[in-house]
Amino acid sequence: MGTWKSSKRAGEAEGSMQPEGPMQTEVGPGRDTQPGKPISRLVPGWLRGVFAGILFLAIGAAWGQMAVIWRKAVMICLECIGIG
Repeated sequence: MGTWKSSKRAGEAEGSMQPEGPMQTEVGPGRDTQPGKPISRLVPGWLRGVFAGILFLAIGAAWGQMAVIWRKAVMICLECIGIG
């Protein structure tokens, strides 16, 4: 943002502030896509967490870990009810 300096022109109140240099306007809601802005400012944290979870779930499924986890879950369930 631009800097502010105190002006003492005739007719103005003491301590009146005037912008010095060009001012940047604020970006309204939903218009957060300024060029050069880091991705962490564009995507909320919870959404990055969801994407990471989906990515790791897909990697585990591709490596065959879903069957291993399912087998362990079935054994724990059967042990809880006294069959396994």
